[in-house]
Amino acid sequence: MSLTKSKFKFKVPNTYLLIFSLLVLIAALTWIIPGGEYERSIVNGREIVVQNSFKYIDNNPQGIFALFIAPLKGFEEAALIIGFVLIVGGAFNVLAKTDAINSLINKLAKAHKNSPLLRRMFIPILMLLFSLGGATFGMNEEIIPFVLILVPICLGLGYDSIIGV
Repeated sequence: MSLTKSKFKFKVPNTYLLIFSLLVLIAALTWIIPGGEYERSIVNGREIVVQNSFKYIDNNPQGIFALFIAPLKGFEEAALIIGFVLIVGGAFNVLAKTDAINSLINKLAKAHKNSPLLRRMFIPILMLLFSLGGATFGMNEEIIPFVLILVPICLGLGYDSIIGV
């Protein structure tokens, strides 16, 4: 018996094809799954769902036109985040071209080796800063550009790349 390699090699489809396939599936499900809603009320300034208030409503099936408009609506609703990520990405590119990031990594690595306090406090300080950002002004997607700087810093300090993420 000889071991032969399988001729079929799995290849992940294009990302746009996957997203479009999900859109088609979800649009098709709007024709199948009945619509429903809960009543909501404002209590102490917060909107909450009224218990046992579910009721079926008329279906609103999505057609082909809505299928092609959905990505545009998504871009419109996320325009501020997209703009922020592009601007911060450009700023990080300027930092990378001026070699400021490498200089910062080298200085932090040198201080990290010489100071046991910094070695113990580096990760908790980062966690505290990003937690405060998330709790006070909703810094969620805005963290993505910081991965570009934190992963090289963590690798330079001897940590794993997962810690930088």
